[in-house]
Amino acid sequence: MFPISKHAKIFRVVYNVGYTSGSSATVAFVPFNGNNEHGGGTSGTLPAGASERVSFIAPYAGKIIRVGWRSEIEQSAGNTLKISLCEAPNSVEVPSTSSVIGTPYERTYPISENTTVLFNPTNWVVAVGRTYALRVQTQSAPIDTIMTVVLEYTI
Repeated sequence: MFPISKHAKIFRVVYNVGYTSGSSATVAFVPFNGNNEHGGGTSGTLPAGASERVSFIAPYAGKIIRVGWRSEIEQSAGNTLKISLCEAPNSVEVPSTSSVIGTPYERTYPISENTTVLFNPTNWVVAVGRTYALRVQTQSAPIDTIMTVVLEYTI
């Protein structure tokens, strides 16, 4: 975490993550916790059995301000890439698609292999103490994938 200025109470955290999908896995929950084991599969709406690998707790109120995604496999024409911020509200153990925060990012045209997609999410706001996960859905299994996620916290 690093401050934006000496007087600011706003900090940014950059998460660099990577994962490998199976040859048919088109849904992944991004592994934030130090390994490449994602949660998902072919239609996952929640990271069953993987919450401890793919979730994070927001230590402060904030927002996700930038996301980068890159895969070694081409995503051909159609709704090829959808990235969502999912939340586990209080009293719910696992983040899921039943509680999506803000507007999911959707790219509806081809993405060449080994091409970086960068975007600034709309209203991906995180609340202090809540649990979150990023869900990625692709048309083709992305195989080796890397991501960068930038969170901005207000302290």
